[in-house]
Amino acid sequence: MLSTQDKTRIDDTRIASVRPLMTPALLEEQLPATPAHLALVERSRQDISNVLHGRDDRLVVVVGPCSIHDHDQALAYADALDCPRIHAMVGLRAEGASAEAADATLVANLRWAASEAAKAGRDVLIEPINPRSVPGFHLNRQDHAHRIVQTVGADRLKVQMDLFHCQIVEGDLSSKIAQYLPTGRVGHFQIAEVPHRHEPGTGEVNWAHIFKTIDQVSAECGWHGWIGCEYNPADTSAGGTSRGLDWMRPYR
Repeated sequence: MLSTQDKTRIDDTRIASVRPLMTPALLEEQLPATPAHLALVERSRQDISNVLHGRDDRLVVVVGPCSIHDHDQALAYADALDCPRIHAMVGLRAEGASAEAADATLVANLRWAASEAAKAGRDVLIEPINPRSVPGFHLNRQDHAHRIVQTVGADRLKVQMDLFHCQIVEGDLSSKIAQYLPTGRVGHFQIAEVPHRHEPGTGEVNWAHIFKTIDQVSAECGWHGWIGCEYNPADTSAGGTSRGLDWMRPYR
């Protein structure tokens, strides 16, 4: 473990410790795939293909590292997983820093990150997050995120539009979708119910209308992205996660 408590540093000031992430190559070396493993991978790929093409009505859930604090390893894992997009967490504004100074640092960092990601054929996403869930988070609004993307001016930099955060901070989701999706700067959607971040249908948002709006605006502007579910199941008892997927049945 590497301590990062040196008070003279200006990077990683909020990280208590660092454990290097194993590279995909080293992971493969230490845990070599057996013929049985390879057969499982092949069957699983076919199952996923069937789900994505509507031949199987099950749900695909992708699980991976929540946070990687190493751009080289993030790109290595994106390559190994064939993941086209990487979320670059904006983070908390440093104590005493002005919004202008934080923006300037963010723009400089994103120009570098987007350039590195472009070399690997990946997009970088930034996500506005509501200050109730993460107090002190620097990026809270869609208009702020889009100004940052425009200022950076990199084709590979886009906004991850999380409708849970957007509803809490701004509301007016239908208008926000209609405003920003045609710009070409929205790379991905995420959803969760408001106010408690459970599955759709457990709170205040009219999801049937929201999904219809996304479909309509996407058809008009040619957007072909994905909607990710980032929520905590309301039913925490055994089998609750599966029962909580009933909201998806009308959309299969």
